[in-house]
Amino acid sequence: MIRKLGQDKTVLFSSHILQEVEAICDRVVIINKGKLVADDKLSRLRQQNNSGTVRIAFKEELDAELLQKLKAVKGISRLERENGNC
Repeated sequence: MIRKLGQDKTVLFSSHILQEVEAICDRVVIINKGKLVADDKLSRLRQQNNSGTVRIAFKEELDAELLQKLKAVKGISRLERENGNC
């Protein structure tokens, strides 16, 4: 239904679930803390990040051993904070 509507109209769909985005969207806009960080077709965004590396930051301290137990995690590194943000 969303794809059909999207043929004639602009449809805004908000999700943090990548599988939903892949199934529904042709174009992706990513906003982080109110700043536009990406705006392109999903295929182009994938080409730009073909390394398969994803950087995530957590507000609270996390146990690295717990993260390492996740199947998809290949490695963990600690990043220094910049201006109070990761």
